[in-house]
Amino acid sequence: MTPEIVIVRFPDTCWGQRYSISSWPDRLYGAENLHSDAATEAWFKIWDLLTHGFTGSDGITYEKRRIAMQLKPTNPDSSPVPENVALHPFFTPLNNVVVYDHLVGESLLGTARLIFLTGISVSSDTLQAIAKRVRDGATCVALRSLAGTLVPEKSAGGTTTSLSGQGKWVITDDFGDPAVRAQVEPFLGNPREIRFRFGKHELRLRSVEGDPNRIRVEV
Repeated sequence: MTPEIVIVRFPDTCWGQRYSISSWPDRLYGAENLHSDAATEAWFKIWDLLTHGFTGSDGITYEKRRIAMQLKPTNPDSSPVPENVALHPFFTPLNNVVVYDHLVGESLLGTARLIFLTGISVSSDTLQAIAKRVRDGATCVALRSLAGTLVPEKSAGGTTTSLSGQGKWVITDDFGDPAVRAQVEPFLGNPREIRFRFGKHELRLRSVEGDPNRIRVEV
């Protein structure tokens, strides 16, 4: 595969356990002392961006907060359920995205135009590889806690941008910040299709007549 958008993240097993509708315990790796937090859940908002709002920012499986609020009245979160977002549609738009772990090397980042760096940890070699890709022209949207010493503006609050070579760093505490969306909007692709690229070949999947359960495949 030849990805243009890459998520780099430590695989901490967080998928939205805090809002499970089946009473699944909030235990990362199944450990009683490891729980979801802002860093492990940060990538939910990345998926919400990349899918044009289809996935929401409350998990990446059927076990979502908004579903839990409808099916489990005792859920402690009483915030309103978004009325304009499907609970769990079959068709979800996506533009040539791959997820790599925190040890990914330079060779796999070579085609990335947009990189998200998130989670609880990243290796120093991977951080250096990302920095090189940024200097070569990519945009990296990074969680402030992972930016390291590579970006001088890392200590500032909010969302900040910094040029590096031909590319750009976008440092943030919140991937849902409108300032982040403004930076990544050009990369998000068509909200009516799923697109993947394999070398010189492209695969596109589109819903037929707006029906998320009928898909047309184009190669």
